[in-house]
Amino acid sequence: LDAEDLSQDVFLKAYRSLDKFRGESKFGTWLYRITVNTCYDHRSKKSLRMIQPMTTSESEDDPSPLEPVGNSILPDRAAEASLIQHNIERALEQLTPREKTVFMLRHYHDLPLKEIAETLNVSLGSVKTLLFRAVKRLQGELEMYREEFS
Repeated sequence: LDAEDLSQDVFLKAYRSLDKFRGESKFGTWLYRITVNTCYDHRSKKSLRMIQPMTTSESEDDPSPLEPVGNSILPDRAAEASLIQHNIERALEQLTPREKTVFMLRHYHDLPLKEIAETLNVSLGSVKTLLFRAVKRLQGELEMYREEFS
């Protein structure tokens, strides 16, 4: 299955389950939980990797979070920006799947910690621990940039 098929599965499951939405959380949280479960189901059934959030977008209207936009980077800095982007993506690959998920939800999707906990069906303390570990691991992986950007 590709991303479009998974998206269709998610929306079909959500549509069929609308009567089960109790309103105890935000609708977006409920829909995201369906999305996560569908991806986990797909991964476990097919032994395939879950869709990575760092894939390049096919639409120019929806760029990757790390993808340079337009001509905002000077040509002489483009190679450096590309290297930094590559190193960030490589560092993210060093995280465990749970650390990466929590980090991405917090820093790329700007979800509050409580909503992440509800979405992933874990305690708030677990989310804080996973986020702390992810940040520490990323700091270690990206140490080379600390002085340059401090």
